[in-house]
Amino acid sequence: MADEPMLWKLSVSGNRFVGLRPHDLTYFGRNFIGEPLKTPWKPPPVELLRLSKRLPDFVHWAGTVPVVSQKALDALHPLLGSFVQVLPFHDLKGEKYYAVNVLAVVDGLVDQAQSNISRAASDASIIEIHRTVFRQSVPSGLPPMFKLAEGWGGIFVSSKLAELAVENQLTGVQFLAPTQDTIRLALGKEPLNAYPGTPPIST
Repeated sequence: MADEPMLWKLSVSGNRFVGLRPHDLTYFGRNFIGEPLKTPWKPPPVELLRLSKRLPDFVHWAGTVPVVSQKALDALHPLLGSFVQVLPFHDLKGEKYYAVNVLAVVDGLVDQAQSNISRAASDASIIEIHRTVFRQSVPSGLPPMFKLAEGWGGIFVSSKLAELAVENQLTGVQFLAPTQDTIRLALGKEPLNAYPGTPPIST
């Protein structure tokens, strides 16, 4: 890909696979905020969706907390190392899964004027970043997986991590170009621009 980005936005979703419904969305505002959780950790209750579908290697639980299979953990954890905290999750259909607590938080990358950002009417705080435009001087040596200090921008990964996912044929995950507008994508108004080799997950 001639204009391949340095960074990719992790996307976990799709009706082809089993999914999860969280018990309480406010739970993620109190936990998984870039700090290690106390262990032993007891995962909160979840509801499995689309039980007749296949189990993927990445399961959507919350936008910034992927749940991964043992296969995905074995493939990616040597690269991720101390940038994440791996927490035993519920077994899904008899298979072991893990919640990934992303500990690396990077500040000052986002060009907020050029990005598409939803803000709260009360205090203009960031609710979600739909299209992420980085500043021109993106530093080298960024973590292979991180979140943005600016707010709800999702999870970003290096090309190396995306490459490992493709090499190991991990399912249920795609890596979008950061400038992909998730609103326009959901409305079908923008073609998918994903890391080469990642299969579609939306059908």
